[in-house]
Amino acid sequence: MKMYRHGWDFPVYSEANEKSLWERLCRRPGFSVRWIDGHHCYDAATRLPQNFARVTLLREPLRRILSVYNYNSLVHPRDFHFATVEDFLLSPRLRRYSQATGLLRCAGISCPDDTPDDELYSMAQEELTSAYTLAGITELFEESVFLLGRLAGYRDVNMWWRILSAPNRLAPSELPD
Repeated sequence: MKMYRHGWDFPVYSEANEKSLWERLCRRPGFSVRWIDGHHCYDAATRLPQNFARVTLLREPLRRILSVYNYNSLVHPRDFHFATVEDFLLSPRLRRYSQATGLLRCAGISCPDDTPDDELYSMAQEELTSAYTLAGITELFEESVFLLGRLAGYRDVNMWWRILSAPNRLAPSELPD
């Protein structure tokens, strides 16, 4: 409501993930956005006439992979074929869910499952260094939000409440060695 009252540009979420829809929106006279948010919209801002900054939030790797397991086993059990967290962690498909692979996939860079760890890490680090203005840390979410607000030139940032997309069903301390 504050954005509407002040005449601010609105955020874009999944609209930027759909290429044909996004192209139609970008052709509309006076179309501008405040931010673009999504997993499949890496090049969306390049179609806009304004400058942009690409940002991402990273996670501590073990907490992230457990979150992936918790979320997918809860929300997508038919597509996520791992009966236990051990099956998931020992699977050769685990790498497809890694933060590095996901970051590169968003950039349109595919990595074969047998890419050596050091090469995968170097590629992801290069992508972060060359393409992103800010890489926040999810475990430091509030700090990342305030840095993002400062980067965008906001004097203040309204507060929010945390909503988890998947409950913490399995903690890192519960994992077997």
